[in-house]
Formats: sequence, structure tokens, C-alpha cells
Amino acid sequence: MKLKEHYGITVPTSSARTITQRHAHEMYEQEKEKVKIPSKGIHPIILAETDGTMIPITKTTIPEGQKPYDARKHKEHFWREARLSLAHPIGSVTPIFAATLGSVDKVGQQIRTCVNKVCRSGKHA
Repeated sequence: MKLKEHYGITVPTSSARTITQRHAHEMYEQEKEKVKIPSKGIHPIILAETDGTMIPITKTTIPEGQKPYDARKHKEHFWREARLSLAHPIGSVTPIFAATLGSVDKVGQQIRTCVNKVCRSGKHA
């Protein structure tokens, strides 16, 4: 209903169900990969954050059939979101960083990787 109201499109119920089931399956798979943190001698809280900003990207394409060409005339400019993730124990000043221009799924993977590295490094102890 909201899609019709806000965007003027109708999404079939089967599509909504398929997307929801795919998302649930991905969550189930991620649940298997949870970090196992030892229970004694560690800091109980690891802070994990992600932030993003739009950055300009320039892509140069080589035109077909033109041997000498002026690259300045064959540029495409567009924007992409760069996302930076970090994880560290509360009180630490040495976080683990990761960055990507990838999808939201990639950001989720990278923040999990940052947390795993903090847990394996012993910096949280």
C-alpha cells in the first residue's frame, strides 16, 4: 500500500513474499556466523559504526574506431557512496577500519569482519 501511495507502483504479494523470504534466509545464514566471544577476561561491549558520504567518480571510455582521442572529451561523471566502518572496544583509541563502495550487503559483511578482527586481536581484553 505504501509503495502505491508514495511511488505510484503496485508490487505483487508474491514479490513481497519472495523478497521477505530471501531476506530471512540471509539473516539465518548470518546467524550461523556469529562471533563466539570468550566469557572471561574481556570487555563486554564492542562499538561498531558505519558512516557514508557521496564521492565523485570519473570514468573515461575509449571511443570505438578513434585511435588518437582526447580523453578529456570522453569522461562520464557520477556519484557513488563510500562507506567507512569501524569497530573497537569502548574506551579504545585504536579501532579496526574497513571501507567500501559496495552494496549494503557488503557493508554488513565488512562491519562483521571489523568486529571479528577486534575479537581475535585481543584488544578488547
